[in-house]
Amino acid sequence: MEKIHNGLLKDYGQSLKEGYTIVDIDMSTHSFEGTKREGATPGKNTKAKGNDCYQWSTTFSKDELIAQQLDNGYVHCKSHLGLLYGKAKKLLGHIDLLRI
Repeated sequence: MEKIHNGLLKDYGQSLKEGYTIVDIDMSTHSFEGTKREGATPGKNTKAKGNDCYQWSTTFSKDELIAQQLDNGYVHCKSHLGLLYGKAKKLLGHIDLLRI
């Protein structure tokens, strides 16, 4: 899926066609209350403490998803900053500004 996503981004994405590149790395918590999901664990979910959740770390540039990592609920996004930055730099070529 990642290979297909990168191919579509290279062919049609605006973030690769403009000169100034701003990259935003963000983490979101997605909880699943009352349902069991594979890999979801109780974790850093401030709104529903103790419920199963996933941590979704994403990298965006010009409103386009560049890279992503989905983890168990107890994993913090700072453990993936280097990985997400590396994926974005490899795909975009250069990064002028990084927002975290």
